[in-house]
Amino acid sequence: MFRQHQDRFGEICHEIRTTQNQSRTHTIICSITPGGGKSLLPIIAAKLLIGPIADRICWVVPRRSLQQQ
Repeated sequence: MFRQHQDRFGEICHEIRTTQNQSRTHTIICSITPGGGKSLLPIIAAKLLIGPIADRICWVVPRRSLQQQ
């Protein structure tokens, strides 16, 4: 079961995937408290967007320790 922000993020990715104008660049900024389940978001994005929309996803994290998650 996903948290509310994870569900909403998946909905946004689905909207990007199914929208007619797919040539636009999309920036999504998430501000989530520590321990809020941020590390699952790139997995959701990759599952929905790599292939039909994108070759890769750039995921920016504020600290090196978060890169390993």
